[in-house]
Amino acid sequence: IVHGFTETDYLETYADNPGDIYGASTIDKAMKNAFTQTRKFVMAEYGLTDAEATTIITQGVDFGMTQLVDGNWGVHGVIPKIIFSGDAGIETSE
Repeated sequence: IVHGFTETDYLETYADNPGDIYGASTIDKAMKNAFTQTRKFVMAEYGLTDAEATTIITQGVDFGMTQLVDGNWGVHGVIPKIIFSGDAGIETSE
């Protein structure tokens, strides 16, 4: 599971008034951050290119709401391990 939030560190971003996160937080920013963090993780962990990682994410990763309580909205991506196990049901021609 990879998490992304509207602001990675909203206490730093809104140091003068942390309550400002309530007006600035959006699901769009949180989703963009979650997608970016998921792409970075998949590329680094499995040595994939940007295009390969994006294809895998769009085909196999489920995104959901992490939390909306403290104002810094969050989204998480669930990456099924079977995608990378070799048992994903993909037949290859050898």
